[in-house]
Amino acid sequence: MATSATMADYSEEMNSITMDYSDYTYFCDKTEVQKIFRKLQLCIYSIVFIVGLMGNSLVLGTYIYHKKLKVMTDVYLLNLAVADILFLFTLPFSAASSQAGWVFGKFMCRIVKLLYKMNLYSGFLFLMCISVDRYFVIVRAALAHRLRSKRLRYSRHITLIVWLFSTLLSLPEFIYAKVENSSESICWVIYPDSMKTWMRVATPILQMLLGFFLPLLVMIFCYSVIIKTLLQARNFEKHKAIKVILLVVLIFIVFQAPYTILTILSTVTKLRVGGVPCPESNRRDIAMEVTTCLAYTRCCLNPILYVFVGVKFRNNLLSLLRQCSSPANSSRRASVVNTVTTSTFTV
Repeated sequence: MATSATMADYSEEMNSITMDYSDYTYFCDKTEVQKIFRKLQLCIYSIVFIVGLMGNSLVLGTYIYHKKLKVMTDVYLLNLAVADILFLFTLPFSAASSQAGWVFGKFMCRIVKLLYKMNLYSGFLFLMCISVDRYFVIVRAALAHRLRSKRLRYSRHITLIVWLFSTLLSLPEFIYAKVENSSESICWVIYPDSMKTWMRVATPILQMLLGFFLPLLVMIFCYSVIIKTLLQARNFEKHKAIKVILLVVLIFIVFQAPYTILTILSTVTKLRVGGVPCPESNRRDIAMEVTTCLAYTRCCLNPILYVFVGVKFRNNLLSLLRQCSSPANSSRRASVVNTVTTSTFTV
């Protein structure tokens, strides 16, 4: 009888408890959200891949046609195009996985994650290098003139350092990327349980500090001083010369910053006990998907910007297209073009 009474009391107690499953993401129904994601990803990724590959290939083709780079800024902008092309080659894998899950294996999962992060960090670091170069050319013109013969050689060494540093910052993505099988295979970065919680949070935050926010602070300082110098000089030609670079930096920040900030917030919320409520989880998924598409779109905007704003690049591109359509006079045109000593990409 005692046992029977105890079981009855336990049953009554359990029936009186109302379980709130809304706080557990396991019970979230994300079917509709995933359908929207699949359509959006396939459309955006395909457009970015085609437009970005064509545009950045034209940038590389223009460089090859003109034989050599003239200034440090050209070296950095060219490497920016190379970084974008490397990333664009990963988009077909991402587009295919958005429709049928990740079917390309663990190694390609790691390569795709590595190349995206390398594109992100190298892009911002090269823009930082451009801002420092423009600072010396405009603000410290006398020093830049004295080092004129060495600056282009320095740029090649700096370029190698940027690529190595970007690879180092991206290594956690390569090391910890894995393919997880649930309803369908997913390629993502998962830190092992053996890693301490603070390290799992500190690693992506440190990546963003060194690869995003530090270059951003350097650029803000350099361009603030540059703009102040130009306003004091009242030199319209110098205003035109900096216009393309400022627009490239602005586009990079506007399109990349939302994704970066959401990534940091997502990392921090992993510390929350009990997970994220279902409605909030859905909102975050949507926000992350939209900002990811924005970040990917950035890779095809720079060449468009060069064409519509950069007069010299537009003229050089037209020369390249004329060479392709009429190769008979290409040697004469190339000899004329190679006498130009100004920047290929800027105004």
